[in-house]
Amino acid sequence: MQRQRFTVALILALLWGVVFTVGYHLIEGGSWRVFLVWIPIGLIFMTPAYYLGHADRRARKCLAWAFRTLHR
Repeated sequence: MQRQRFTVALILALLWGVVFTVGYHLIEGGSWRVFLVWIPIGLIFMTPAYYLGHADRRARKCLAWAFRTLHR
């Protein structure tokens, strides 16, 4: 059970890094090299947060902000 929970947390953190990278690239016109920054940040900081259950509300807020920003 804990291994499955950790795997889900790892996948969610990886997706967080991908979403921020793509959003940064689309909104700011940044370089795709930013993958080297956001993906490790997502894995290092968000995996424990998802694993412990603290990031659920934060993730929903970030996604809501991203959708509002992209649909202006």
